[in-house]
Amino acid sequence: MMTAQSEVLQKLILVIDDDTDSREALCDLLELLGYEVGSAENGLEGLRYLSREQPLPSLILLDLYMPVMDGWEFMRQLHGNPGTADLPVIVLSAADRPAAEEAEAVLQKPVNVLELMDTVARFVRPRPKFVFCSCRSAPA
Repeated sequence: MMTAQSEVLQKLILVIDDDTDSREALCDLLELLGYEVGSAENGLEGLRYLSREQPLPSLILLDLYMPVMDGWEFMRQLHGNPGTADLPVIVLSAADRPAAEEAEAVLQKPVNVLELMDTVARFVRPRPKFVFCSCRSAPA
């Protein structure tokens, strides 16, 4: 049986990207789609987020090229920690051939929104924000 706590756990996505516009656009899109979102400006800030926030995110969207700590070092430390080693990572990169063997998926920047939605949905289901109903009049 799913509790409210595990429900939140299944909806949280951490976005790590040094480009403020990209990070905010991704966060806004994901929130619009019904996900809970956390964000960090670089890998070091991402690790700090993971060490202080509970519950842990269900998924991490990660840029590779960042100052302070890049995406490769972030993944090395993430997977080296038993408490975070199993967190899935989707790499978002403008590089022609991003070497991200430890990631579950790699999406090319600029990110195709439909591809992003499909890839994220493989790992996390959004919380419904709207209720759709079909209201039909009874036949006369």
